[in-house]
Order: sequence, then structure tokens, then C-alpha cells
Amino acid sequence: MLEGESRPGHFRGVSTVVSKLFNLVQPDVACFGEKTISKPKNGLALSSRNGYLTSAERKQAPLLYKEMKKLAEKISIR
Repeated sequence: MLEGESRPGHFRGVSTVVSKLFNLVQPDVACFGEKTISKPKNGLALSSRNGYLTSAERKQAPLLYKEMKKLAEKISIR
């Protein structure tokens, strides 16, 4: 369901960076997941990787996701 299995080491690296940052700034509150909650109307996540898309690709990406979701439903992948 999530992508951790396909990105070995990624989340360990992220947690290390976050841990180091928290040790430096010692925040009282931390909020995660905002980019997946606050999506523009087109449904494309506010991801740093999506920032590399051209404007034409940004228009196509939500359509690609929508079609992949339809196909997954047809072959019963969830």
C-alpha cells in the first residue's frame, strides 16, 4: 500500500534528518503529511518531485493517476 518496500533506506534517511533537525531546533510541535492533505484542485500532490514536471506534464499527471486507479480497480489491486 505504501512505498516503503520499494524505497529501501529512504525512510531511515528521512527519520535521521528529521531527528537531527529536531535535536537542533527542539520544536514543541511537529506536523507531517500536509502536502498529501492539501492538494490543489487537480489532485496532484505538492511534492518536491512534482516540481520538476513541466506545465504540460503537470496537466497530464492527474489524468495518468486517474486512469491507473481505474485499471487497478478492474484487476482488483488495492
